[in-house]
Amino acid sequence: MIFQMTVKIKRRFVNRKELNVKGVYTIETSNNNDFEVPQSSPLKYFWEPKSNNYIEENVEWLDKNPVYTINSDTLNERFEYKIEKKHNIYRILTLGDSFTYGLYVNTKENYTELLEERLNSDLICQDGLIFEVINLGVPGYDFAYTVDRFITRGLKYNPDLVIWLIPDYEIRKVNEFFYDDEYRNTMMKLGNISVEKQLQIDQEKLEEIEDKYGRVFLLDYHKKKLEVFLNLVGNNAIFYIFPSLSGDVKNLLSILNNDMSIVEITDTINKSDLHFTSDYHPNQKGHKQLANDIFQNLVNNNFSGCRVR
Repeated sequence: MIFQMTVKIKRRFVNRKELNVKGVYTIETSNNNDFEVPQSSPLKYFWEPKSNNYIEENVEWLDKNPVYTINSDTLNERFEYKIEKKHNIYRILTLGDSFTYGLYVNTKENYTELLEERLNSDLICQDGLIFEVINLGVPGYDFAYTVDRFITRGLKYNPDLVIWLIPDYEIRKVNEFFYDDEYRNTMMKLGNISVEKQLQIDQEKLEEIEDKYGRVFLLDYHKKKLEVFLNLVGNNAIFYIFPSLSGDVKNLLSILNNDMSIVEITDTINKSDLHFTSDYHPNQKGHKQLANDIFQNLVNNNFSGCRVR
């Protein structure tokens, strides 16, 4: 197996709680060309969806294969968005990992698409606003990769608001350390392995990273990446988190900026009817719930000049 940093997500579920890697989504190499590595990124292993692509996932535990439509700017979107923003456009960018990307649901069923539809159909605004919700989420991203994605793909859209969904996060999960030569060589030697074995290797790698760099260093690493992001967006950002988010990450977010909005929403990970029975990712009902929670929060706090129909 040649490591090319084209990527796909593991298709089967293992009790992540037993391995203490709940919320860490393992990336494996693939020849499907659905993801690619841009040459411009300063990050070693940075990946993005391949542009102008139609991806049909073959997931053994789903009744039907989800379909993702990737637009010309590598975004999991049904639409193209012009860079130039008209005066009556209110533009929201969504950041995150596979939860925001919409893994295992069709593009049109993702919470970002549902939120855009809800804002435009259910709100009447004095200025005749039209809402655009642009999805920058990518499976497997950590904080650094999400920030780089925002810089390289998001800034040019001149967003009015940036929302970042953080479903769960291991402080030890740093992609620049995780996908090193040792890990890649191990995976190439082992070839096709079970998901159980994969997750065992990943857990050992996470522990190795923490032992090598120390928790203080890793927390500071993430803090610096988030500070770069906040310097770019100022107070025009909202972090949406689940109540079950690790204490380390909650503390990290809270000390970065006292004016930053951190909002707890329905914990789809811990509500069995809101995620797939074989996986923690939100199902169609879960994405509807996320869209509804975010819609209600935005209406209550951000759009004073609008009313609900």
